Amino acid sequence: MRIELHGGGFAHVEASSIEIDGDELVFVADHGEDMARHPIRLVSRVVLPDDASGQVDDRAYSVEAIRQDHPQAYARWESADESALLAMADAGMTPDEIGRILGRQPGGISSRLAKLRGVGSDASTQVRFG
Repeated sequence: MRIELHGGGFAHVEASSIEIDGDELVFVADHGEDMARHPIRLVSRVVLPDDASGQVDDRAYSVEAIRQDHPQAYARWESADESALLAMADAGMTPDEIGRILGRQPGGISSRLAKLRGVGSDASTQVRFG
């Protein structure tokens, strides 16, 4: 299935079910492993496979293609990267600047910063850089 995020980001996940854990959608594989977690407020929609083959039309999305420009896109975050992210954001760097350094997409930078700073779903709460 394909997870579409507000702001235009996508993620492909090999999952057979979706669960809700607090304020997150949890995408679970047949064997019970959590394959991905996304804050509900960041997900615009989930595209389910069109047919019994389980295939989703992925012409608009390819991790390999995105990683040509952003080598760490969709990779797990290490604690050192999270610390660097917080330090760079506190220093006033933009998501584009941080993304170039960490090899990630600007949307991934903003999303991770929101998670680390515990930004709620209240529309008046925004992630601040600097």
